Amino acid sequence: MICYTKRVTAFLINLDRHPDRLARAQARLAQVGVQAERMAAVDGAALSPADRRAAVARVHAVLARGWLYTPGQIGCALSHHAIYRRMIAENIPAALVFEDDLLPSPDLPAALAAAEQLVDADRPQVFLFSDGTYPPLPGDGHAFIRATCGDCSVAYLITLPAARELLRVNSPMVVTLDSWCRFAARGHIELYRATPATVTQDHTFPSVIPVSGRPSNGLLRLFWNAARLIEKPLDTLWFWLLRK
Repeated sequence: MICYTKRVTAFLINLDRHPDRLARAQARLAQVGVQAERMAAVDGAALSPADRRAAVARVHAVLARGWLYTPGQIGCALSHHAIYRRMIAENIPAALVFEDDLLPSPDLPAALAAAEQLVDADRPQVFLFSDGTYPPLPGDGHAFIRATCGDCSVAYLITLPAARELLRVNSPMVVTLDSWCRFAARGHIELYRATPATVTQDHTFPSVIPVSGRPSNGLLRLFWNAARLIEKPLDTLWFWLLRK
């Protein structure tokens, strides 16, 4: 097994009500020589309305993105943020974060080793192993490139400075947890991604995070479309006003 000690600790996020997903994820990681500590996920659907409201910077989120977030999206962000807070509390220099619907490639161990060679625990780095759309491909998955954008949060490595910074700028939640493009463009993190991806999502599992936060009402939908046109200026303005 790959042993993660004080340098890199591995966590596997899993809802209490999904022991089947936990068992499958652990078995898949074991097949590629990886072990990870289970981290109980936050069930957004079980949160009180007050707790969900407190978890989101509502004005900034609406003006920056044109919609509010579903309970599943809120729970996802809070689950990852719990790992970041644990990193701070225990002074963990870097952490591997896995979600329980991961589908790893046999090249994942090589990619992990390559990422560890690039890790600088004093810099706010995020290394993406995952792609939410395309399956992992054999070969060259151990190569990392500097990226301005990336997709999916099913498998990534994050350093302690990056964890601190993402909590600072996105707690309460302004954007979804995996808004890597925004975080990288603003200089909050240094983003890297494996080429090709060495992990993807298992889409045979039903999603526990529906992306139905966009309004369906005609008038609200019109507002949402208009907000998307001026998303970046609004986001910049409200970031300056609320997050300076």
